Amino acid sequence: MKKFYCTVMTLIMLSLMMGFSPFLPAARGAPAATTVLDQADWMRFMYWLINGPPGGSYPTGFDGPEGGFLGMIRELTGPTALGGGLTDSGYTECTDIPATGSASLVEDTGTFVMTFSSPQKTVPSGWPNAGSNYEKRVVVTFDGTTFMDIEFNCSTTAGWMRFFEPEEPSASARHIETYYDTTDSDNTRLEMYMYYHPAAGPLTDEYFIAKFLTEAGNKYRIWITRAADESGWSGFRTAIYGNTALTGPGAGGVASAFIFEEHGTVADVSTAVTADTDNVTGGDIDCIDFNGGSTALDATTTCTTNSLTLSEAGAPIIAPSGNFSVDWVADSLEGSMTVLP
Repeated sequence: MKKFYCTVMTLIMLSLMMGFSPFLPAARGAPAATTVLDQADWMRFMYWLINGPPGGSYPTGFDGPEGGFLGMIRELTGPTALGGGLTDSGYTECTDIPATGSASLVEDTGTFVMTFSSPQKTVPSGWPNAGSNYEKRVVVTFDGTTFMDIEFNCSTTAGWMRFFEPEEPSASARHIETYYDTTDSDNTRLEMYMYYHPAAGPLTDEYFIAKFLTEAGNKYRIWITRAADESGWSGFRTAIYGNTALTGPGAGGVASAFIFEEHGTVADVSTAVTADTDNVTGGDIDCIDFNGGSTALDATTTCTTNSLTLSEAGAPIIAPSGNFSVDWVADSLEGSMTVLP
């Protein structure tokens, strides 16, 4: 039995919380994307938040999971966390995990129970192997409270998770649901949803969606929508289309970027893209070059061919009839997420 199992789980959840800190109000350290430099740094951070920063360290003013959200998923499912618990329980191979029964791990801080059952989720439409069932399902409880459902494949690195921070009361914890597939580097996908109702503090409610996918030719797409009640609702949406081959590892390459920010109210914002004016905070599109410095370019061939609008994100997996707007995230996200048993 791994005595550090509970500690590792807690650290993972804390690192996940850090990943959302740059989206909090400016008084709590959020960057304001109001200049060319800010815009480039913001876009670069969006890439790092998904994939992890170069060398594992975020620059000053930015925080997130060490390996990004994808790295967090690998850690959560790997040998230091769930994978370690399964190994300690005698399931040394993924294919050994049964479809019934349970296993317990007793630690100084409490008891983990892993319950096995048949998968209930299917691979989403538009993803590799769409419509097929995942291969394994594990429900994890801590001292009798379910804090994670996970379904995954043994033959591919694809799966689904629904969980909240195990060290926080469920009612005020940060709740997460995610689909992921990192099997093919040309078709890596992540879709993550989060809601948060803290018991106290300046941030009273927060809702968040992140979508990420890669394509052949080192191209990637990122869409993010965030809404929060910070003494009045505010929100933003952003879309990025970049190419990692155009610069050094982890920097995000040259990318076209679209940001629309709203403050004081949450309303469905237009997806129209106006001519480039070096100011994406008003809803314009910029070409950001991460190669050797933080600069914004005028429209170039690279970014023109890579441009996209927010409407291309499509409906969230959890609500095929929904949309990607700020008001949908604030009004409907929580109720659309899978309920833990």
